[in-house]
Amino acid sequence: MLTRATKRLRSHGPEPSPTPHDKPLTKENLSARRNVKTPAPQELGCMQLDLSPTRLQLWETEEKQKKHPQDCDVWDKCEPSTAPHYAEDIHQWNIDLEASSATSPYMDMQSDINDKMRAILVDWLVEVHWRFKLCPTCLHRCVYLVDRYCAGSQVERTKLQLIGVTALLMASKFDDVYPPEVRDLSFITDHAYSTDEILTMEIDMLSFLEFNVNAPTADVFLNRFLRVAGVIPATRCCHRAMYYLERCLQEHHMLEFPPSLIASAALYLSMKRERQTSRGGAVTRGIWTPTLRAYTKYALREVNLCANEILDVVNTKSSPLSTRRNLHAVEQKFKSNKFSQVSEEPPISL
Repeated sequence: MLTRATKRLRSHGPEPSPTPHDKPLTKENLSARRNVKTPAPQELGCMQLDLSPTRLQLWETEEKQKKHPQDCDVWDKCEPSTAPHYAEDIHQWNIDLEASSATSPYMDMQSDINDKMRAILVDWLVEVHWRFKLCPTCLHRCVYLVDRYCAGSQVERTKLQLIGVTALLMASKFDDVYPPEVRDLSFITDHAYSTDEILTMEIDMLSFLEFNVNAPTADVFLNRFLRVAGVIPATRCCHRAMYYLERCLQEHHMLEFPPSLIASAALYLSMKRERQTSRGGAVTRGIWTPTLRAYTKYALREVNLCANEILDVVNTKSSPLSTRRNLHAVEQKFKSNKFSQVSEEPPISL
C-alpha cells in the first residue's frame, strides 16, 4: 500500500523524465553524460565559489593566533643548547630586568662632554671591537656600560676614551671566551692610557655599578625575535637588522626607547625590506603577525614610532649638523661580504 506521503508526492504531477545521469551506465548514454552542459553560475542565480582566503577567514586566523600564539620553540625541543624549555622564562626575565636597568638620555647633566663626543667614542669602539673579533653582544654591552656609568657621574672629556676601553674590557670578560689583554687595549689607545689606569678605572666602574654588569641589550632581544619570526641566522634579513641596531648605538637620543623596542623595530624594518625586495617593491601587509606581537609585547603602532627614528638614522649618510659626521665605522663593517653588504642598500621608507 502506498503511504500518504507517497500519494501526496504523486498528486503534484507526473514524474520528471530521467536525465542521462539517472539512467544506468551503458555505451549508448556514456557519450550523453559527457556532453551534459554544466550550468553557468548566472543561470543558477548564485555567485561562483571563491576558494581563495577571504577576509573573514584571515580575520578568524588572526583571532586564533591572538588567543593561541604559535610556539616558536617547538622546533628546538631536541636541541639542548637553545634551552627551549626555559626560553620563554628567560625572555620574560629579560623583559622584567629591562625595566629596572634601562638608561635614559643623560647629556643634559654633563658639563664637559656632549652627544657628539659619545658618537665619536662609539664609532671608535666599533672599530676596536671588529679588530679584536669579539661577539656582537659584547659591543652592545660595552656601550650600555658606558652609558650607565656616564648617567650617574660627571665625566671629563679626557677620561671618556678611558671609560670606553675599560667598558670594552669588562664586556669582553662577561660575554667572550678570550677577552683581549689589558696591554693590547693600552696599545690600541696609542698608549694614551697605561695598563694601571685601565685597571684602576675598571675597579672604579665596577664599584659604581655594584658589580652588576648584566642587562638585556637590544642584541639579546633581537636574537629572540629572529627566532620567533622564523628568520634564518646569518642571512641578509638577519644582517640588516643587526646593521640597524649598531647604527642606533651612536645616537644618544635613541636611549629614549627600550632595547626590546629598538630590536622589534629593527626586525620589522628588515623584514619589510626583504618582503619588498622579493615582491618587486610592492608594499605588503601582515609582517607584524599576532605571534610577533605576543612575544615582543609591542603593537604595530609602537613599533612604527621607533622605526621612524631608525630610518632617520640609517637614511642620513652624512650631514654637517649631524652627529654622524665622518663616522662610518658601522657602514664600513657591514659593507663586507660577511654581512651581505647590507649597508650599501638604497634607503627604505615606511
